[in-house]
Amino acid sequence: MDLADLASLQPQHLRALVPAYLASYIEDADLRERNLERITSRVRAWSDETCEELLRRLQELGSSERLYDPHPEARGLSRDWMRDVVEDVQIEGLEHVRDVPGPVIVIANHLSYVDSTAVDCALVWSGAEDVANSLVSIAGPKVYQDTFRRIATSCIATLPVPQSASVATDEAAVSMREVARRAIRSIRAAHALVLAGRRLLIFAEGSRSRTGHLGPFLSGVHRYLGVDGAFVVPLAIVGTQHLMPVGQDRLRPGRLALTFGTPIAVGGQPKDALEAAHGALASLLPPDQRPQ
Repeated sequence: MDLADLASLQPQHLRALVPAYLASYIEDADLRERNLERITSRVRAWSDETCEELLRRLQELGSSERLYDPHPEARGLSRDWMRDVVEDVQIEGLEHVRDVPGPVIVIANHLSYVDSTAVDCALVWSGAEDVANSLVSIAGPKVYQDTFRRIATSCIATLPVPQSASVATDEAAVSMREVARRAIRSIRAAHALVLAGRRLLIFAEGSRSRTGHLGPFLSGVHRYLGVDGAFVVPLAIVGTQHLMPVGQDRLRPGRLALTFGTPIAVGGQPKDALEAAHGALASLLPPDQRPQ
């Protein structure tokens, strides 16, 4: 099923296709069958109106630099879908992201296409649905460019940002001036969101780590931190590199660990705060994921 097929789907098609499509991404046959049964029971209850709204959202997702919040049914679908893959969740430092006296930007390492989805699910299953529902993932254009990632992305809150020139593979036809305009719109939207109480989730490396080690942060990320009174909270992700490794397109069962670090006050020095966040994040990671 490609993106063009989405435009022609009717509600009954969506109810029939989505469970089988998502379950097909689970590698283990027994888990896949159990997952298909789980999510089919959820999707079967969707009304025609819900299906039509979800299809409309899938079509428009990522088309402009604004917040895309998930439909409640899409969010619930994602959290059911991942239950047969994430075997165990460990979370430390939730107080660091909850008890912050100002706007919050979470800076995380990037290991897999399912990082944002896994973080969302892990928080909910650990009793932190309030934190999960407040997160907005800053998303590059590639997460909207194939059917699987678009469906997965429709289940979480995202804010599109144009791809950085240093890691871009598909922005050649877009002028640097237009990329800059898009970036400014995204940054302004991000600032408004954190001032309104949402928490940004930024994968500051700009792309998934091919080695598993934390890489350098993109320098432009500091612009997202330029909010009065903001704090940066480092988030160490361990395990998603095994759930869906780079170069693989199937989900495998595995454990997931999230560790939130001590908030770092930006204090009008976003570049310094970003550098400090890199060091703090590195210290939270196990040795085999720290910078080489």
